[in-house]
Order: sequence, then C-alpha cells, then structure tokens
Amino acid sequence: MQHIEIPRARAAVRRRMRLTVIAFVLAAAGALALVATGVGEDADPARISASVPPAQSGAVPISVRITLRHPGRRVPPRFLGLSFEASSLPQIATYGASGNFVRLLRSLGPGLLRFGGVSADTRIAWTDAATPRPAWTSSVLEAGDLRRLGVLAARSGWRVLLTVGPRPLRTARGGARG
Repeated sequence: MQHIEIPRARAAVRRRMRLTVIAFVLAAAGALALVATGVGEDADPARISASVPPAQSGAVPISVRITLRHPGRRVPPRFLGLSFEASSLPQIATYGASGNFVRLLRSLGPGLLRFGGVSADTRIAWTDAATPRPAWTSSVLEAGDLRRLGVLAARSGWRVLLTVGPRPLRTARGGARG
C-alpha cells in the first residue's frame, strides 16, 4: 500500500503552479518586448539592439521554454472576471441599457463582474428612499442601481459578485469613524 502525504503533494502542486505562472509572465513580457521593439521581417537589428538596455552587473540570465506537449490544466469556462470599485457600480450598471458594454462582455464569453474594493469597505452605503444618507459615505447604492445591474447581468450572461462592506466603526462619542 502506497502512503501519500497530502501536505507535501499540495505544496508540490502549489510550487508547480507558481513556476508555471512565473514562466507565463516572463514569456508574455518577452513577447511584448519583441512586439515593442518591432522584431519581425522588416525589423532593423541595429535599432533593436539600441533599444535593449544593457544588462546590470549581477543580473542572472533566464530562459523560458514553452512546450505544447504538456499543456497543463484547462482554464474553466467561467474563469474570466472583471473587477471594479463598488463606487463605480451606478455608472457601470447603466451600460446594460445602452452602449457596447453588453456586446463586449458577450464577446468575451461567460464571466464574473466583481464590485468591491476599498470603496465597498469605507465609502459606500446601501440605502433606500426612507433611509437618510450616512455622513461618513461619499456615495450610496440604491435599489435602482441594483435593478440596472440586474439588467446588465441578464443581457450579458455574466454573473455578479457584490461586496457588502462592514458598517463603519463607531467612536466613543457615537460618531462614525473610517
């Protein structure tokens, strides 16, 4: 009977994933550098060598090899996502009714729109018509904003992840802090 240590196996998988990500980033950076320097059939080698900065002392050369023999895991169909600050939700939600944003999202395939960030934690309040706007907030999200966001999600086929930030901390005097 074979004994497998799960923590070591997981650590090995994480290590391989990190190396894969590093290799991909380096390959992408190299490709961008080639495009930026104009490498191609009509490229002038003198211009390319002049645009490449000299190596710094102590620099370690690195090489990246990409092979199609071991492609790795498939990317899940709903892997793609776009993240926005929660404070931008009212504006972005209006794009469900007009503009090209719905068409853009559809062209990318299924995905996830995420609204959160610092503004969700410190600057956004969730209100209704009967609740006054809190003094600590710079903007509010209302039911109409969420309805428009629902239209955007329905028309694009994308899901939505919406961060609901914590309530602001109260000081000893009862005022909001944050």
